[in-house]
Amino acid sequence: MKSTGIIRRIDELGRIVIPKEIRNNMRLKSGESLEIFVNNDSILMKKFSMINRISDLSQELVDAAKKSRANMRAQRWKDYYTFKEGCLLLTNILA
Repeated sequence: MKSTGIIRRIDELGRIVIPKEIRNNMRLKSGESLEIFVNNDSILMKKFSMINRISDLSQELVDAAKKSRANMRAQRWKDYYTFKEGCLLLTNILA
């Protein structure tokens, strides 16, 4: 992360003014949404993008589907071996 050397005070309402130079460089317009992240003792503000948010949610859904599919596959194998052991046990009892 690059330091700008700019220090700002928080006003009574908790607001911070982002310097005009930074707003211009980041192409931030009045009324635009920012996403706020907290990491230990750091605060990070990022331009909010609905496209990025949808992309992140889509990836989470794909990951959840993959995990669910793997769990289903593991359960099927477990059921198969349980069935196979039951058949062997039944065969030994009837023999």
